[in-house]
Amino acid sequence: MDMNGHGMNNYKIDKNKLQEKIRQSGMKQSLLAHKIGVSEKTISRWVTGKIFFIKHHNLEALSYALNCQKNDLLMLENKELIHTLLDEELLEKLSPYDNYEMVEQIFLHAFSTALDDETKCKAYLVLANANWKNKRYKEALDYLEKVYILVSELKNDSLWFEYYYQLGTIESINGELKCIENLNKAFDLRSYASTPVLIGKLSNNLGMMYREMGELETALTYMNEAYRYFEISEKDYNLCIACQGLMTIYNELENYEEVLRYGQLGRHYSRKSHYDQGYENIVLYELLAMYELNESLTEEHETVLSKVIAGEYKDFFVLELVIIYLIRSSQEYMPTLNIYNKDLSEFIKGMIFREVGKNQEANDIFKGLSFNQRIL
Repeated sequence: MDMNGHGMNNYKIDKNKLQEKIRQSGMKQSLLAHKIGVSEKTISRWVTGKIFFIKHHNLEALSYALNCQKNDLLMLENKELIHTLLDEELLEKLSPYDNYEMVEQIFLHAFSTALDDETKCKAYLVLANANWKNKRYKEALDYLEKVYILVSELKNDSLWFEYYYQLGTIESINGELKCIENLNKAFDLRSYASTPVLIGKLSNNLGMMYREMGELETALTYMNEAYRYFEISEKDYNLCIACQGLMTIYNELENYEEVLRYGQLGRHYSRKSHYDQGYENIVLYELLAMYELNESLTEEHETVLSKVIAGEYKDFFVLELVIIYLIRSSQEYMPTLNIYNKDLSEFIKGMIFREVGKNQEANDIFKGLSFNQRIL
């Protein structure tokens, strides 16, 4: 198999070469589609580059129809390009802009079946990362399965570290308690992490998972560790994310002064990294602390909050504390809860039930998640 589940009999078509061959032939796309037995829409997608994989039998028919060699229509494989993309940490650089689709397409284009297994593994890990950040968890797990097969032969602890980190992260997003086992396997291998920022990300995920379980002091330890590694790495984007995690924990610990202190830091790091979504998240995480400290909301807080209430927000993790803020400040919260209800995790629903005094409903959720420390 090659990338994205495509078989070895699939090839990468070069849209520019195809466009030129069609121009030279003087043939309309509709006639070309008829000759090779595909839809005109498929031809259009090859020509525009929306699809760049072509099956072998279609490639043969296409080259025959255009009176050229198969290689005259294919991309040249560049084994060095993917090394450059990995070295330049493309995923990290595009993460603040949510350009995960772009990352996936660039890596798919650069992939070569002639790559060594270690490089293939690294590429699969980037693709898994891009997919779960794009909420395509099945596709991400498919890539991780490829990693598992290759790393089992390579026996590379650095790759094992990232495999367990990503697998545990996906499981934690899906609310699966078994994520703790895989995240801790990665933590045991942290000395093999390729960069300090990866240890920071792992610590961040462990911190947020222990927070959900109700082990707040353990969560705080891991989150402070994450913050430290991100500082060492000078990763402003990740520091903003760590600030959000710390604000979540301190909100639950009712240490609202610390919430606002990390709010100021989070704003700083979000601006430095041009992480606009992170900036808005920070503003929302401040709401509950400001209410509990009897501080008036600014126009900025009101503006971002109105965006949530209008159903225009896309980061669902922050909604837990937003809805709790609405409840405590005696504002109408049900319309907002109803808008986002299908997107909220079971854990968040449990926390909201607990906030409004529906302890049985909350306990049922926490029991289902095996979060025994949360049970009232």
